[in-house]
Amino acid sequence: RRNSVNQFIKRVYSSIKNEKPYVKFGLSPFGIWRPEHPSSIQGFDQYDVLYADAKLWLNEGWVDYFSPQLYWPINQVPQSFPVLLGWWNEQNHKNRYVWPGISIGRFEGEKQADEILNNIMITRGMNPNAPGIVHWSIGPLIGNDSLQTELTTKPYNKKAVVPALSWLQNSSPGIPDINYEFSENAVSITIENDEKELSNWIVYYKYDEKWSEKILSKKQKNFGLPYTVEVPAAEEDSLALPVVLFLKEVQVTYIDRFGIESDASVQILNK
Repeated sequence: RRNSVNQFIKRVYSSIKNEKPYVKFGLSPFGIWRPEHPSSIQGFDQYDVLYADAKLWLNEGWVDYFSPQLYWPINQVPQSFPVLLGWWNEQNHKNRYVWPGISIGRFEGEKQADEILNNIMITRGMNPNAPGIVHWSIGPLIGNDSLQTELTTKPYNKKAVVPALSWLQNSSPGIPDINYEFSENAVSITIENDEKELSNWIVYYKYDEKWSEKILSKKQKNFGLPYTVEVPAAEEDSLALPVVLFLKEVQVTYIDRFGIESDASVQILNK
């Protein structure tokens, strides 16, 4: 029976890639493979009871992302979040993305936000090249304004793109075909693209020496930037006037459906 499950997982992955290789396939198994793996871990044996050899699925790379259900508190030694995450990372022989699943609803009050933020930051520290995480479930987050604020103002304060599936696609998209229109006060950037192959596009822009970026959906064809922006003066100098920054450079890249970023179209401004 276990081999039948294994062959099913392998067949699903290969069938998806044969039909639409850019479609991401992931699995979220129980967080413990077998008790005593690693040695301090105790709990349910999915390998024996469910015939689920989740370790093999990750070993063989039959996934694009892998989200073991690590729903326990960080300091719960028999099911320690960082210990289990480290063990699953060691099984990642094909360098897929290990994005642990964490539970939102198992904690309440101040402990809830603290535990979730710690889960996120531990994962970013242990998986610096793939710092994603999967929240289970969305229910406890809906209507929880304080938790939403904690997440969106701290670890999730910037938009991000899904990491590239580099094991499926080695080549990058071509340099974007961009139309720049210069008005009296701003530059307008319009993309010309094959929408089927595009996932997102990114505008990098520099005011004086400060770079920023804007991640845009492929459905948004146009983005504008003023030639100048005002930023507040230092807080300690309440009488100082705002500082005016000048737009110096714009770079635009494409992100394809594999998550791979193109080289940039570059526009230098002399305004």
